[in-house]
Amino acid sequence: MNYLLLSVDTLRYDAISKYLTPNIYGLLEGSVQFTNCYSQAPCTIPSFASALTGLYPHEHGLNQKENTALPEEISYLPEVMKERGYKTVCLQGNSQLDNSFKFNRGFDIYMCQELCRKSENGGLAFPSAESISVHTRSLLDQLNSDFFIWANFIDPHCPYDSPPYYEMLDLDLLPYTNDLHEASQYRPEFFNLKQNKKIKLSELERKYLYSRYMAGVRRVDQAIGEIMHHLENSDLLDETVVIFFADHGEEFWDHGDDRNSEDPYYRGVDHGHTLYNEQIHVPLAYKLPQNKGEKVDSLVELRSLYRVLTETNCNSDEIIKVSKSKEAFAEHLLYGDERKSYINKDLIKTIYNTEDGKIEAYDLKKDPKEINKLESIEESLKEKIKEFTKAGSFNNETEEAEISDEVEERLRALGYLD
Repeated sequence: MNYLLLSVDTLRYDAISKYLTPNIYGLLEGSVQFTNCYSQAPCTIPSFASALTGLYPHEHGLNQKENTALPEEISYLPEVMKERGYKTVCLQGNSQLDNSFKFNRGFDIYMCQELCRKSENGGLAFPSAESISVHTRSLLDQLNSDFFIWANFIDPHCPYDSPPYYEMLDLDLLPYTNDLHEASQYRPEFFNLKQNKKIKLSELERKYLYSRYMAGVRRVDQAIGEIMHHLENSDLLDETVVIFFADHGEEFWDHGDDRNSEDPYYRGVDHGHTLYNEQIHVPLAYKLPQNKGEKVDSLVELRSLYRVLTETNCNSDEIIKVSKSKEAFAEHLLYGDERKSYINKDLIKTIYNTEDGKIEAYDLKKDPKEINKLESIEESLKEKIKEFTKAGSFNNETEEAEISDEVEERLRALGYLD
């Protein structure tokens, strides 16, 4: 059996639909898909580390804020697959997962820096969905059998610079500002709102910005379609398990609305600053050979991916059994105070600020957008989130990543360094 992991950086669960992302939608419909999957962190490094180790962020120690590297003693999915005789290759679109952070462990080939290039105007250009798609299809032809391929797309990530062809709005009819117009063509770094916190956008400009985000999503959707068609045409689909997932989502003023707030929690756009659903509710699906697909509404943690691929033969019953959970936890320490979240089997969600001790709760069945806080919180829920907090924090002595000047430049372009 072959394994193909297709992941999308910064993909909101609700960005997927039948008409805007037909290829991803079709892939999910033909898969064992989990509709209530939650990432263990709202930012890339700790989230992917959890998915590929099966551990919570405070257990593997990668918190992104300190540029920590994956500890050698922790079991890592690509290494497990290599030990089992698979040819392991990664096409990495996100510079955060450069060799510096040790995500290359276990891979025979790990392409990251090789995929990055300079843009025509001298700025940074990250690997496009088209590039990842071309390389993935080429690898499928070359390897043909016994492969473990991870292709990670970054197009939805800021600075939201996908070509206008993929946009949903008629740009010629939009009365956006000259600065915005100039930025859309020549200065994509304008859209890196982490570095431009004082920019105030009108409601129309906010919609335009979201359309730029969706342009990246639609760009990935086309690439996913190309890869799936290639699998089918090369007779590999019946011999390959395709796993589709995202590391985290992206906020577009779902909760925060104060761009100038000193507390990143209230700035309203970006990721890594809250544990609300727009940032941690993610897609997770397993496309199995000769399986018509099944939708599972049970609660699932993204970190279950590690156990599924290391402990099961990837049939639907085993996948569902191993994946289903009575609870889901998430945590982060990228911007602002450290927070923890806990969701129980009834989809009651609590968010705990470990600095000031405040707890908020939501009923996700009735209020999936987390607009109305519950007036009262059961003591058992409070105890559970505090128990998780006591289990560990980001105080582990984790190896610091050695970052090159080139990687530092890419991280700055993505907004993770000032």
